[in-house]
Parts: sequence; C-alpha cells; structure tokens
Amino acid sequence: MTAAAQLAEGQLRVRMAAADEMLRARNMRHLMALGDAPGALLTPTGRVLAVQPLEWLPDRLVVPDGADRIDLGDGREGLLERLDEGFLLRMPGTPVRRTRPSLRLKLLGSGQPIAVVDGREIALTLRRAEVLALLLLQPTGLTADQLMLQLYGDEGNPTTVRAEMHRLRNLLGGGVLDTKPYRIIADVTGDVTEVQAALRRGDLPKALELYAGPLLARSDAPALRSERDELDATLRRAVLDAADADMLWQFAQTPVGAEDLEIFEALEARLPVDDPRRPAIAARLARLVD
Repeated sequence: MTAAAQLAEGQLRVRMAAADEMLRARNMRHLMALGDAPGALLTPTGRVLAVQPLEWLPDRLVVPDGADRIDLGDGREGLLERLDEGFLLRMPGTPVRRTRPSLRLKLLGSGQPIAVVDGREIALTLRRAEVLALLLLQPTGLTADQLMLQLYGDEGNPTTVRAEMHRLRNLLGGGVLDTKPYRIIADVTGDVTEVQAALRRGDLPKALELYAGPLLARSDAPALRSERDELDATLRRAVLDAADADMLWQFAQTPVGAEDLEIFEALEARLPVDDPRRPAIAARLARLVD
C-alpha cells in the first residue's frame, strides 16, 4: 500500500470514529433506558457502538431490511427498534423505561445561541436558533408553510424549511423534534419563556434576573422581531411602573435599557442625592440627550 493510500485510509478511520462518537452520544439515552437489561446501539449498517453487558455481541451484526428482529448468531434473537439514525437492540421481554430528552434553549442576549440536550451543549447558527425559538414560543407546533412565513415572510420556500428541520433533528438527536407538525417533544425550557412567565405572574425581580438582553437580536425573522419587541416593551413598562431605583438600574445595564433616555431620567429622579451611581447616570444622560 502506498503512503498516500495509507494516509487516506487513516483519515477515513478518523472520520468514521468521530461520526460513531457523535451517533453514540445522541443515542446513548435509549440504551440507558433499558436499565441493567442487556441491549446495544447499532449504526444503520449494523456496527455495534455501545453494548451492555460488555462483550456479549460481535463488532457487527447483519441487519435485515425492514426487520424488527435480528439473529445474534448464538441461537438468540434480539428485537430491533429503529431510531432516528441507527437502532436500539434489546432482548424480548425487556421493559423499556421511556424517558424524554431534556432541551434547554438560551436565546436571550448578544452571545451565541445555545441548545443543551441532556447536558450536551450545542452552539446554534442564527437560522437554527430562529427555528427553535419559534417552536419554543408555539408549543402546539407549526407546519412547514407556517414556519416558512414566520421565518422569511412571503419570500420563503417550504423546501428550505424542511431541509433545515432535517439538519436540526440530526444535530439534536432523536426524541427532541417531531415533524407533523414541527414541534418540540422533549422536556423543554428556555430563558425567553421563563422571562415571559415571570412577567405574567408579576415577579419582576425574577424577570430581570433572567433577562440577558433581546431575543436573538440579530434576527430579521418577522415573527421573532414581533416577539422581541413585545418582550422588551413589556419588561420596560413593568420596570418604569414599578419605579424602583434598583430595578431601574438593573434594567439600565441591559442592551435595551442602556440606550433608553426615559429609564435614565427615572433613575435620576429616584436615586438618593448621595448614591454613588449618580455620576454614571449623569454621564449617560448627557450622551443620550446630546
């Protein structure tokens, strides 16, 4: 074998190992749901990615097309459960403890949008964050056409939405997104919905604590612009109505409050004369009215 062929073979092995590790991480919760019962994770082609108890299977099994059972080669027969990618192998009679994955979405502020799936942190592109934000805010789900309109307006294409959803499902793993309609089926929480909930129940200190800034500030998606503006306006109005100096100051530290003349005028009116924050407020007022 030539040096070039050896290099290519080595690179292929590295890529396969990386792909296997990603697939193992996405599907491990299905194996864990078996508890102490025997089972395994298989790739779509039958390679064994993870197994319990150890060393009870060969490295590869022959997976019949469309079959729900598989010959283990030693007189036993296993049950095959198709996952979004690959298979869960379990023994007949094994109870499965169904658990939904957890999904945490961090969508507020100027930082990188983040999805956390069962503790696994995933950095999101803006478009993927927009899709997840819309599904978080509309938990009953959206069709491809509805999602297209909310993302792109009248100039969108449902095919683009379907392709993005396919990539998102692969990225997040099974049990997180459903397709008819598109919706989040994991146990989901999000910073934006937590701020909204705090405002609805009148817990302004909690809302301010959770509010890191505007919802996906770089997004031009029509529906998200409306959600972003409504959240910022609702929080701002609540802070002004509360007329509490500390809350006003806390809101003034956010990207929205930092450019708000009325917030700083209210602060100037509410703070004691000897408050050490007054020079900073005076400087900001001078800039905002200039």
